[in-house]
Amino acid sequence: MLSRTITAGAVGFAAAAVSLIGMTPAVAASSAATAGSSWSASHGTATVEGTSRTERGAGGISTAYEGALKNTGGDCYSSYFVIQQDLAPGPPIKFATQCGVGTKPANFKVGALMPTTTVSVFVCKGDGFNDCGQRKMVR
Repeated sequence: MLSRTITAGAVGFAAAAVSLIGMTPAVAASSAATAGSSWSASHGTATVEGTSRTERGAGGISTAYEGALKNTGGDCYSSYFVIQQDLAPGPPIKFATQCGVGTKPANFKVGALMPTTTVSVFVCKGDGFNDCGQRKMVR
């Protein structure tokens, strides 16, 4: 009797866990994308902007950020993203640099995130962090 209760409880827990993350075995096996939102950040003569979408695939859930870094001036600008879990920010990760007038693709992908995780983007002049714009939360 005890082993049936544990087994039934384990099956119930697994079913609840699958429903909580919103995935069925069929969804997990196939690739699907959910529309997201627009995002942007700017500094000086550069702007990075794009859209995000949630993807579900065999590897799990991830968020894809696709956009472009556009510079209208002669200096170099770089765009960065930061993942912050609870109150602990990770290091800035560069995802595009544009020197001079032009546009460069600015794409990155973030794996499964906890509800307390945030992602922000920002733009800096040059290749360092001495002259940067405001961080904009994108998730």
